[in-house]
Amino acid sequence: MSSIGPARVINRLEQAVKQKFNWDIDLSGAGHSEWISQTHTTLETAIDSIIDEWKFKVTKVPKRFLPLTTDNLKDLLEHYIPSK
Repeated sequence: MSSIGPARVINRLEQAVKQKFNWDIDLSGAGHSEWISQTHTTLETAIDSIIDEWKFKVTKVPKRFLPLTTDNLKDLLEHYIPSK
């Protein structure tokens, strides 16, 4: 799941997610994200719950732009900030 919003809000959301999962993200070490492979649905549900409960002012990236990569970033930005 990806979200769009002010950097400070995204940073606070990231901290809330890390707290919810007991900082397992940091404890797994750089480059070791295997822990997420079995919990993707759980993680996405938890993040949605945190956003709703804590009223984070972020917008979920539409599924058609996922996975978000450098190749489709321009399309995502165009979606939110159309060029004239």
